[in-house]
Amino acid sequence: SRPDIGEVLKALAARGITRLLVEGGPKIHSVFLARNFADVIYRYRAPENLGTGLPSALNSLLAPTGSPGSNITLIEAVRLGPDLLERFEIKV
Repeated sequence: SRPDIGEVLKALAARGITRLLVEGGPKIHSVFLARNFADVIYRYRAPENLGTGLPSALNSLLAPTGSPGSNITLIEAVRLGPDLLERFEIKV
């Protein structure tokens, strides 16, 4: 069985670690987002998708950005050649 993310975060906080970069797949991202453990999302997009992996956990959450009642706001978008780096803020 997998450890409870909340308990892991508490243990890390007790050691003075209060910020994390979570670079995982859709399952771990979904857990962090569903439990309001994220306050910023960085999304790096290329003009073409490679492969047919699992859909991103962020796709459905980022769709309503800017709409009334949305808790996700696009803060910055930076072009890196043909790619795009977006930074979103999540209001909990």
